[in-house]
Amino acid sequence: PHLSLMNFTFVENEQLIIVSTRRNTLKFENIEHDPKVSILIHDFPNIRDESLEDNDDEQDHRTYSITLYGKVKVESGSEAERFRQLHLEQNQSQQQFIVGPNIDILTILISFARICNNKDK
Repeated sequence: PHLSLMNFTFVENEQLIIVSTRRNTLKFENIEHDPKVSILIHDFPNIRDESLEDNDDEQDHRTYSITLYGKVKVESGSEAERFRQLHLEQNQSQQQFIVGPNIDILTILISFARICNNKDK
């Protein structure tokens, strides 16, 4: 197993996640051998929209972690370029990780998820 911090794009109408990676990485090598992946997403309430700062509602200050499980696919051709464009639109300041030689586009089809709040429930 290999852990990586990654930018991602969620495509709601297709229920999948887009990521990009260089082909010459341990991450890519592992994906080629086993397409099963898990992704941890955390909402980091300390960097939320400042408009919530004046709101004392406990609901707005909760923190959640979501673990997603799924299968990854290395995209190619026009589908890879379509997903690359969507990913780039959501991560404009990260172009160096999305566009270039040796960078593949991966999609992850989510199988199931587990949600946990800051009270471990």
